[in-house]
Amino acid sequence: MKKWLHPLLFVPILFAGVAGCAQPSMQAGPAPSDTFSEEKKEEILITNDSKQVSIAVDDIPALREYLKEYDQEKRQVELNRSYTQAIPSETAGMLADIGYSCGTKLCSHVLVQLKDDQTKALPLREGSIFQAAYFSPDESKLAVLLGRNEGTDVIHNHVVFVDVSKLEEIDIPEQKQSELVKQLVSPDSFHWPIRDLKWLDDQSVSLTVPELEDSSYETLANWNKTNGPSKEVQISVDNKSD
Repeated sequence: MKKWLHPLLFVPILFAGVAGCAQPSMQAGPAPSDTFSEEKKEEILITNDSKQVSIAVDDIPALREYLKEYDQEKRQVELNRSYTQAIPSETAGMLADIGYSCGTKLCSHVLVQLKDDQTKALPLREGSIFQAAYFSPDESKLAVLLGRNEGTDVIHNHVVFVDVSKLEEIDIPEQKQSELVKQLVSPDSFHWPIRDLKWLDDQSVSLTVPELEDSSYETLANWNKTNGPSKEVQISVDNKSD
């Protein structure tokens, strides 16, 4: 499977005239509020091919709230530890995954979109690995493949479906969820490895998963090493409201 992986305050001095004495004409300086310069805002830089875009941290609520835990020096350390992964698109503007609060492999994630001078942000799953993102043919939907590792030989996957125009998560109705589908798309359901993901059309996706009953580490590690048997699971993805 393809992996993705300070201000200065000027105080004017006013001269009062003394009775009977002529004083030179003095022009008052600007009011303090006019000369106060704002502190530089924290930003995240996203690079897509040769194009670079800066997004203010204040426009990414999940990241902003996370950084509140730290003083200024440690905030910068955490920003330096974050990473961005651009998601190329013809129609969706600038899209990217931002990984932050990272450990050895696992990070928290937020999907950001900059389009028509408007920034949107969608938190994804905490403690996971961003592996890939797949647009539907018309680019109206996005399937984000996340993973969590178990040891060095097994990755358990999870898929988040996103309505690109709203940058909102698409819920799969429970009546359309078999037990296997629940294990692939329900929140925090990192259960099976996903060997392949592909859109069949704008409303359905196919996932290739192990043809196994047992999801224990030993079984999945052996399946991975031997390129064991797999099966396809189809999921209907409809972002239209009832």
